Amino acid sequence: MILGPPTVNWYGVQPCWQIPLEAAARREHGARLRRNVQWDRITYQIPIEVPGRRDPVLTDIVFYERPPYPCWGLPPEEYPRVYAVPDATSPHRMPDDALCLYYPRSPDHERWRPADGLLMLIDLVRNHLFFEDHWRATGANLCGIWLGAEAPQGFPEVGRWHRPSPRRRRSQRNRTLVLTSGEASPPAQSLPSWAQLRHSSLESSLPPLPSRHIGLSSKRFAASIGLASTPKR
Repeated sequence: MILGPPTVNWYGVQPCWQIPLEAAARREHGARLRRNVQWDRITYQIPIEVPGRRDPVLTDIVFYERPPYPCWGLPPEEYPRVYAVPDATSPHRMPDDALCLYYPRSPDHERWRPADGLLMLIDLVRNHLFFEDHWRATGANLCGIWLGAEAPQGFPEVGRWHRPSPRRRRSQRNRTLVLTSGEASPPAQSLPSWAQLRHSSLESSLPPLPSRHIGLSSKRFAASIGLASTPKR
């Protein structure tokens, strides 16, 4: 559906951009994937099944011709806004409540691009929402455990930030508390042990997920981490 006078020159209304982007997602999700094209944006809406949740999560993925937010050097089509579960507490959300799915200054192979297709972006959203649920269930801002890879919050001055080694990232994760975006993280003197978090409503005894879990569909994702499929009502 097209609302308002479309600008035919921008990428969002071009079939040569839409068709490859949507192809795999259309095959997997069918009519559940809805597209709404306006004169300056294109919005995909889809209910996403998230492990541990009984009901699908309605998600909006918005591509702008001229985004009303900074893209940090990326073209607009490589940095869409994704909205799901409004006002949920999370260590990885934008100021407008959009999900922070990847660091825009990461190398191409570490972030989503339109050539990867909408299906992979949907799978990233599913993983992110599961990671948020797990983080809240294991202590949230106090000592919550984030199962995915993490990057520094914000954008430091040019030349002041470098990507830490995997060993250093693991060390920092064990020693610091996760606070809200933009705040410094003081050292944690005594964090609850892994076993003490087993009372969580989710499977809090899960180890951090390896990179091979990124991009899995809901059924493959649940099976790979040992979660039974959520029964339908």
